[in-house]
Amino acid sequence: LWRGGQFLVGRCFWNKKDWTRAQQILRPLSTAYPLLQDVIQKMVADALREEGNNTKAIKWYKKIAPTSRLYYSSRLEAANLLLEASKPKQVLALLKNLRSGRFDPVLEWLRVRALQASKKKVAARQALQLMRRIWSQAPWTEEAQKIDAIFRLRAQKLTLKERIQRASKFNKVFAYRKALRTLRGLR
Repeated sequence: LWRGGQFLVGRCFWNKKDWTRAQQILRPLSTAYPLLQDVIQKMVADALREEGNNTKAIKWYKKIAPTSRLYYSSRLEAANLLLEASKPKQVLALLKNLRSGRFDPVLEWLRVRALQASKKKVAARQALQLMRRIWSQAPWTEEAQKIDAIFRLRAQKLTLKERIQRASKFNKVFAYRKALRTLRGLR
């Protein structure tokens, strides 16, 4: 088969969740087919992750070039796997220079989890600052809901500026009741 055909066959196995066969076909194509190199590398990494081979999956996620459109998401996947393996220092190193064009609560939540796992006082303060930022700037996200539960347990209070910012973000997504609840008690 020509390379394009091999890729399609590998993709069919990948879609059918036959991870072993998909890897057998896609691995050699990652270097032989440079046009789809990043896509193939991500597919192989995903297959490895699905098989439970997280250490190899992390290596394949890290192979994706910084110029690729899949670079950002592959770094987030690798960070998640590293957190599952209880390696917070490696997560922080991996995410250190990773930037999104805009505020990304998923990226910040990964940083929070890594900082909390490191169990240092300075890291705990940084984690709290990041949690407050996620909570006020992206209140509608799943990450903010998790933080909301944590803050309720700790009876954590927002500053006036954070409450106004949080209410403004709720207004932008038409969650008016939550915005009013956030502003309740302001004078």
